[in-house]
Amino acid sequence: MSKLKEIKIGLLGVLSLVYAFLLPFNQVVSTIFLMFFLGVSILKVKKKDLIINKQILLPVVMYVLLALSFLWSSNINLQFLQKFALLVFLPILFILNGYGLTEERKIVILKSFVIGCVCSVLYCEIYTTYRAAVFWPTGFHAVVQPGHTLLQSMSQGGNLYFGKYFSSIHTPIYASSFLILAFFTLLYLPFKNKTINFLCGLILMLGVFQISNRSSLLILIFLILIYLFNRVKKNGSTKIKVIASISFALFVFVIFLNPRLNTMIKSIYETGISVDPEAKSTYGVRVLVWDAALDLIKQSPVIGHGAGGQDYLYEFYKSKNYLGVFKSKLNSHNQYLTTFLEIGVFGFALLVLMIWNVFSAKNIKDLRLKKISQIFSLIFMISILFESMLQRYSGLLFFCFFYCLFISKSSSNLPSNKEI
Repeated sequence: MSKLKEIKIGLLGVLSLVYAFLLPFNQVVSTIFLMFFLGVSILKVKKKDLIINKQILLPVVMYVLLALSFLWSSNINLQFLQKFALLVFLPILFILNGYGLTEERKIVILKSFVIGCVCSVLYCEIYTTYRAAVFWPTGFHAVVQPGHTLLQSMSQGGNLYFGKYFSSIHTPIYASSFLILAFFTLLYLPFKNKTINFLCGLILMLGVFQISNRSSLLILIFLILIYLFNRVKKNGSTKIKVIASISFALFVFVIFLNPRLNTMIKSIYETGISVDPEAKSTYGVRVLVWDAALDLIKQSPVIGHGAGGQDYLYEFYKSKNYLGVFKSKLNSHNQYLTTFLEIGVFGFALLVLMIWNVFSAKNIKDLRLKKISQIFSLIFMISILFESMLQRYSGLLFFCFFYCLFISKSSSNLPSNKEI
């Protein structure tokens, strides 16, 4: 009997599986389904089934801090609060459904998420091939950027697929984060059929490679190293050590075949990293925005500059003569700095606390779930060094959903066949 048949999850359980499947797909579809899911949950909830723990309310606390920060912000924009509504909606959703959200059911939800990620990669393969190619009258031709070879177009185009972004659903770093988490979920929670596992893993890695987000590729190498180290530590035979070493070397070799990663490493090696107001490279620009953000944080470290503090940062670029990033209106590209800039040391501490809660995974007994929770926290804590992930819907969705999933508690005496 399949896992899904063994666990009678009911209507709300089915909705949770569908929502997990839709996460890596279109934002509009997932948002509409979230509203429907939330509405059904409110109608079916019973007061005695509500389980609220302090940790799951931390995203709500962050939302309240952002709202209060308008009191000292010169930029009052209600759309800003609408953008962060997921910080409230998703915790409420999990509170309403948490009574029956056992670890077995969390595993089923994660597997549904893996299937959704695999399907999203296949969709991108088909759609991007159609979008970025000419099939007639002389046959198939990859569309590349004018004046570039195919490899140059791959590198400059921000992807590894014909000079246009491979991911047509989420922007690169968010799409990669979904796929990397799905890949490690598959490693710790494999399907019974080994062939299906292999094919799903291959598709997910192909997607990460083609999306070609540089920070995500480095995160993937780091996490694979940790995974192999733990496997060797668990089974320290010489044969396992040799296989793990060869596998890791081959994996790194394949990853470094990626032209975007090669271009970045070569450029850093040749020019180094410094604060250059004329910088145009991706990493050079990030050094500029980080430098400006740190200087601005020093002016109001306790309460920050308020929600929408990025507007202060844009003007600060101009005062520091960082004209390139001023014209581009770039954010700080670092969520730690963005949070500190907007809501000060309290918001920064809250962000770090939420990451620690997921990494420590104190509420999780299943070792496999604990490992996936830790992988999620590592993906997020490293990714936000290079991107302000919570400033975009995709990043909020990625963080809030999995934070609530891993943090939520269920009733300890819940019967195994009770509906969610």
